Amino acid sequence: NDVIMAISMYREALDRYAESANRRGISAPYYNLGTVYASLSQWNKSKGFFQQSLYWASHHQNHERVAQAYNGMASLAFQRNQMDSALYYYEQSTAMYDSLGSAEVVHPIFNLALVHEKMGNSSTALEYRKRYEQTYQRIYSATQDAQYNLLERDFSNAKEGYRRNLEQDELQDQQTRNRTFLIFSVLLALLVVGVVLAWNYRRSARLAKGEAEVLRQKAELAQAKAKIQGEEQTKKRIARDIHDELGNILTLIRVHFEAVEQSMNQQQQTQVHHYQEAFNLLGRALDFSRNIAEELDPVTLRSLGLIPALKSIQNSLQGVNGLQVQLIPIHMAEPLPGFVERMVYQLIQEMVGNVVKHAQATSLTIQLVRHQDDLSISVEDNGVGFDLEAVARRKGRQGMGLTNLRSRVDALGGTLTIDSRPASTDGMAASGTSIMIDISLTQHLDKHA
Repeated sequence: NDVIMAISMYREALDRYAESANRRGISAPYYNLGTVYASLSQWNKSKGFFQQSLYWASHHQNHERVAQAYNGMASLAFQRNQMDSALYYYEQSTAMYDSLGSAEVVHPIFNLALVHEKMGNSSTALEYRKRYEQTYQRIYSATQDAQYNLLERDFSNAKEGYRRNLEQDELQDQQTRNRTFLIFSVLLALLVVGVVLAWNYRRSARLAKGEAEVLRQKAELAQAKAKIQGEEQTKKRIARDIHDELGNILTLIRVHFEAVEQSMNQQQQTQVHHYQEAFNLLGRALDFSRNIAEELDPVTLRSLGLIPALKSIQNSLQGVNGLQVQLIPIHMAEPLPGFVERMVYQLIQEMVGNVVKHAQATSLTIQLVRHQDDLSISVEDNGVGFDLEAVARRKGRQGMGLTNLRSRVDALGGTLTIDSRPASTDGMAASGTSIMIDISLTQHLDKHA
């Protein structure tokens, strides 16, 4: 859960940089994401983020970040036992840190010794070990000298300032000091009163504005929730009508057809073909009505709960077009509020449907994590990905699907984060799609939907 939170925060930082005109620091979250995915052994994602960090650091001529990105790529190659690449990247990092005169140079020097040891170059490894010790001692000594000089200078300045102040105090007479003190006291009192009044005014204005914004957000959330609850009631009513009325009618018609079939004699066999066609169409209509009723008001969700219903989806998709589906529920033993449970089921159903229709994926992971009164949902696939901005502008079913997804999350008072990257024209491979939803259950726990 900490890793998911870290990834979410770094991706939010990327989004903020993408919206800003100043992107000088954008290489830092790319580097951090590369480090996180390396810790998860997701090498391709890690390498992609390190490459992005190197690109932006080079673009902005941030040589410290360039050296850092080379160091991250070297560490990744070392972990994957790609020693030639690790050697190249550590050498680049060392050269860049050397040109900056940075103390961080000791790290790639030490790692170059490890690489040469791994490659069997004992003499070269020993040289880098010696260079590491010499560099470390030189930097440590220089740092100690600088700190000592700084402390000595600060002490001298403080001592001189104290002496001068003492001399000035002795030269001033008591009357001047008293007059100065009185004027200062009056001005200070006026300043304090003015600051307090201004602070109270601005605080009141901020509180009033904040309260108005909270009320507006609550009203919008209540409207969205009421609308979706109304849709849910309508769906349940339609599902009952289809199941109870139309389903019963079709079943009775089928019973009569079977009775007619049993009463047919030999002379009526010429009509069997037409009868059989009508009977098959009736069976298809009956199956279709049952499927619609199940989609509008899932029996498994209503009778067994969320996780069994999601396992039913998992089992129905397992192996379809080579797709492997993994469902990971964590701390989900306690049932969710009814409204939240139905909405979460429909959200996951919508996201999984999009993966099957569009992603061309071979792996799909659905994870639900409950921590006290917070619920986190993540759906990840290794498919072809998509351009989020292009889909958002689209007016067809895909654009509407994204809009519906956001509206349902908003109705739950949650947050939606989507990360997807299709294959680019410059040869960068697709990274699949990752969708994360965070919901606070506090506002739903005392309500029954």
